[in-house]
Amino acid sequence: MADRASYLYLGLAGETGPGRVVDSGLFRLADGSNEWEALQRGLPEMPAVRALAVHPLKPEIVYAGTQSGPYRSADRGEHWEKVALPDHGLPVWSILFHPHDPDVILIGCDNCEIYRSDDAGEHWTRLPVSVRFPEITTAAGANPAKRVLMLDASTRLAGLAPGAVVISGKRTPTGRRVQCSPASSLR
Repeated sequence: MADRASYLYLGLAGETGPGRVVDSGLFRLADGSNEWEALQRGLPEMPAVRALAVHPLKPEIVYAGTQSGPYRSADRGEHWEKVALPDHGLPVWSILFHPHDPDVILIGCDNCEIYRSDDAGEHWTRLPVSVRFPEITTAAGANPAKRVLMLDASTRLAGLAPGAVVISGKRTPTGRRVQCSPASSLR
């Protein structure tokens, strides 16, 4: 009999100063339960989970974005496998199933990288996004964070990054940069 339970998933990640304890990990809570269950099989030790996405039609498929790349579970989090993105190993900050075609999946990573799969996660392509950042750091020579913090497919596929928004078309993703300050000015 198939697992028909509903779950709430919680990813923890933290960035603190030296000497501070950081709680991280991936947990789930079954509907009707009052105890969180730690999910570990196949994940890195103490995963810093910054993104989670559950397949909209197949709730047994769950993606988790960690400090060492994306992971996928096909059994509601019991077991995990690393997703093979090309030329990768960077932290994942966002995961999106396209709302009209859940076989299309987008993953946003450090260095403003966006990966797309059109076949339910079997093959991945890095989108041609070219983002340059102004010098917005507090110290000369410092490297500002370049992260795809959110993906939105309501009208177009878009990735947000500090100081810029990268926008691509529906089926032909050619990234273009739109300068904005602050990001809320796009409304």
